[in-house]
Amino acid sequence: MVGGGTRHRIRVYNTLGVYGDITDGYDVWTDPVGVAKRLLDEGITGMKMSPTDFIARESDGQLLFKDDLDWALHPLREIRDKLGMDIEVANDAHGKWNLPNAIKIVREMEPLRPMWHEELISPLNEEAHARLQSATSTPIAAAERLMTRYQHRRFIESSAARITMPDLTWTGGISEVMKIAILASVHQMPIAPHDCVGPVNMLACAHIAMATPNVMIMEYNRAMHLGWYRDFIEPDFMIENGFLMAPTEPGLGTHLKASVRERTDATVRTSDERAEPWLMSRQRYTYPPPEIQDDFIESTERRKAGSESVYYD
Repeated sequence: MVGGGTRHRIRVYNTLGVYGDITDGYDVWTDPVGVAKRLLDEGITGMKMSPTDFIARESDGQLLFKDDLDWALHPLREIRDKLGMDIEVANDAHGKWNLPNAIKIVREMEPLRPMWHEELISPLNEEAHARLQSATSTPIAAAERLMTRYQHRRFIESSAARITMPDLTWTGGISEVMKIAILASVHQMPIAPHDCVGPVNMLACAHIAMATPNVMIMEYNRAMHLGWYRDFIEPDFMIENGFLMAPTEPGLGTHLKASVRERTDATVRTSDERAEPWLMSRQRYTYPPPEIQDDFIESTERRKAGSESVYYD
């Protein structure tokens, strides 16, 4: 659709989500090794989690206690202890931290060798991102909320990130993402398209990935795909042994099912650039599951009271 193909498939990583019976986003707190093994059994060798979101809530990312960070990172530590580097793990913090705390987090996670750090701080400040990138050898990925090639250009040219991560539906569509990818290629920078918004975006990004050599990997939300994506489109896209296969149908390679417009549970949402970044994040992200949150809150209250801390393990 966007030119000659350079490949027929692209590697995907799974963003841990929760939908219906698929509870990877919860299970990673109680059985992280089991979650990783299930993905590996499907051929998926990368995943993304948000271990520090919950501990940022009380102070809105302004305070970070080492005990809290140790608690938050225990799933990744267990995965590394049991599986080594068999599976790559990316860290997404949804822009919740200030810069000093973000630097503490990337340095603490350095031995765990994450695939990248994504939005530890607000994505709108490339100077702060450049300082964050200089504090770690782990690539910083930026950023799904940047709009157009002009905002992405500032991050690319200032070395504020080492991986470019445009969201096609947010940044300007197929043509704009293609221009961003070309600009990134001039600077020898890989691109990892963001997708956690729906099957149409997934397939649009697939066309870019097949035609663009510097696309390194694509985001895949297994819970959403198996949970509801397939209810909306036909034909479905194909994930085989950890790879998204090139669409073969005309156009994007799919179309909305006729029944979609008749659904009573469909909701239309409109994004507003003027809104406070991630204003809705407190409602969207409910990880870890309630019972684990209660355990964390209890340990925090004991620490504040001066008693011995108790941590989830």
